[in-house]
Amino acid sequence: MQTKKILYIWKSEYPWEIRIKKITQSLAKAGLDTYVLAKYNGEEKDSEILADGVKVIRFGRELGPTTIPVPFNPLWKRAIKTVINELKPDLIIVREIMLGKMTAKLGRKYKIPVIMDMAEHYPACMREWKKYNSNFIKRFLIHKLRLPDITEKHSVKLCDGIMVVCDEQIERLNRLYNYDKEKICVIENTPEDSFLSEVNYTEVDLKYKLENNLPIVFGHHGYLTTDKCINTFLYAFEKLSEKYNLKLIIVGIVEEEINYRNVVKEFKSKENIEFMGRLNSNYFQKMINETDIGIMPYPINDQNNYTIHNKVYFYMKAGKPTLTNIVKPYIRLFNETKAGLALDFTSVESAITSIEQMIHSDTIGMSKNGRKAVLEKYNWNTDAIKMINFINKYITT
Repeated sequence: MQTKKILYIWKSEYPWEIRIKKITQSLAKAGLDTYVLAKYNGEEKDSEILADGVKVIRFGRELGPTTIPVPFNPLWKRAIKTVINELKPDLIIVREIMLGKMTAKLGRKYKIPVIMDMAEHYPACMREWKKYNSNFIKRFLIHKLRLPDITEKHSVKLCDGIMVVCDEQIERLNRLYNYDKEKICVIENTPEDSFLSEVNYTEVDLKYKLENNLPIVFGHHGYLTTDKCINTFLYAFEKLSEKYNLKLIIVGIVEEEINYRNVVKEFKSKENIEFMGRLNSNYFQKMINETDIGIMPYPINDQNNYTIHNKVYFYMKAGKPTLTNIVKPYIRLFNETKAGLALDFTSVESAITSIEQMIHSDTIGMSKNGRKAVLEKYNWNTDAIKMINFINKYITT
């Protein structure tokens, strides 16, 4: 029996994106002949076979900025068509909506099923991200004409199946586009077994720290963009530092780091707020080991209501109770796992109350519950099996 071929289409450079890496590695490990069509970004080779067996084909070495991944770009269409003709894949997976419509149309032309890997609510992201609000034209296209929403609608309706990261996306796609729930599968941004294997797991006992006036350490890692603003948390942190011994560690790229630094430079607690800079394995390891509470107090918006950030599972695996705003996925997750609290961060006053509630909660229980939930359910082994079973429905006909 001939090995089935899978083509994953990605609008940016590869390798670097962790979700795609986990997906393609799992496909290759399952015995599927796995290819990634990615955008050229200065790599030495236009094509190569990676150590995990995934084959990468890069597009656009000589084309420069004309390779912008938008729905009407004929160069992307030609590149996808060329690869389809050469490989004759049994299934195509396309990441997000920007290349979704043209890929799905080509899939129908060649009678190849197309699945979209919808890692986030992309139209909502574009409305929140700073780069899409930088001038009148972008704001008009994104906010007034809502072109991303139109693009999503056309892309979704043409795809044979969709992989999403949380249950809430299933409900949204069904409600907006009447998309069949049976054709949607939740593949979460969960960690692999090897991830955080060197972190020292200890139960977080804040009662002991309070009794001995030891610092209670809050930690955040990853990108801090406009849709993940933590200003409300910062002001509440400053106020509560008058009452408690608190510390905050921030690791990763901060889109508006100058603004954040300006916010905290007048704080009495500024010496207890550490910006560690760009995310790397050493900083991340240090932050996780020192942190008591992982934080994601992001604003309530469509982006955060329809995604789950992978960091919540990192915190849970390390036994770190997690504190978030009252957004839909985390309300559901913490009601189920009891690994953290989704509380009100809509104002500084409510944030103060929320942080205090976490400080006086059963953090030992949350540590145990979070780690147990990841080891038993919220891990990549589980999601990889779900993904392979979902994909097999499209390639075993």
